[in-house]
Amino acid sequence: MADVAKHVRIFEAVPTDDFVTKRIAVTKDLGAKFLKDKDIDALLGVVDGVAQACAPRSAMPEGLVSTVEGAIRAQSTSFVSEGNEVQLVTMALLGLNHAISTSSPAATLSISDVLATGAWLALSLQPPSGDPKLEELRQEVLAAGRTLSLASASHARKRRVVDEAKIETFAEDFSDVSPKILAGLKGPVGALRENAILDREEIDFLWWAMGDYSTLMAQRLSSLSAPTAALAAGWDAAQILRRLPAEAHRHVVLRHVREYEPVALSAISAGLGSDADKFVAAFKDGRIAKFPAIFGLLATIAKAADAPTGNGEKAALADWAGRALLEAGFLRTLSLVPGAKI
Repeated sequence: MADVAKHVRIFEAVPTDDFVTKRIAVTKDLGAKFLKDKDIDALLGVVDGVAQACAPRSAMPEGLVSTVEGAIRAQSTSFVSEGNEVQLVTMALLGLNHAISTSSPAATLSISDVLATGAWLALSLQPPSGDPKLEELRQEVLAAGRTLSLASASHARKRRVVDEAKIETFAEDFSDVSPKILAGLKGPVGALRENAILDREEIDFLWWAMGDYSTLMAQRLSSLSAPTAALAAGWDAAQILRRLPAEAHRHVVLRHVREYEPVALSAISAGLGSDADKFVAAFKDGRIAKFPAIFGLLATIAKAADAPTGNGEKAALADWAGRALLEAGFLRTLSLVPGAKI
């Protein structure tokens, strides 16, 4: 859990013990609330709202304001949101950090994985906050999101142990044969199926890694311009994944990154030239336009409304290739969740 006593000084210069105790309770309450909703878009909406609140010349969405204000009022009945915008964003960040940092890596995509990966993506593309204390907290949330996302990506690819089938003795008239066989085989068969999914992902990814072809561009990656090859490699690799992207996937994608000058987010589309049209044609997922703060690179290529402008710094092409893999891989993983609910 973050040091609440330290971070409340972002908005309260000399907090009392009672004030800190109440804000710790608010932090825990918000963390629990953020982990309660199983709807993927609602979870992304929380992260998108927190990111908007941190962005310069932007404001926290009304829905998130209501949630944070309600949690604070439960401890401090006189609190009003008007004039307390800094406290709202600070408590939202603390709540999000609590939800992420108190969670453990899961075998399959979890609520905390969605929050963590979304926070990593959204906050990493923003310019630093003008308030050093708030920026420190923002960086803590970003780091927590990155840590859990990568840990979950690794943990989710561990093969499950396949136990021996244990079938109970049948009744004398064999009337319970079917349910007892199904019950006895459920565990082992389920483990075999999960392992088969991971095996297939690994095999397909290895075949892709051995080649030099972009399905997106319908050309050899080595024949494309350096920016197009880098981002196409990230996109194509992501379409194979069944879990969140791991560091090993990024390393393979970077094999297709060639020497190129650092480039800012705002210049990405220009670097792609006419190839950008093929990327846009492949962007079928409406979440790119709905949550541009999270899927900032893809939203920028697609010229979506409210696409971020980035932090103004130029980054190596390898960094943009890695981000393309992460954004596209996150979208791919979310698309595999039945009913868009975890």
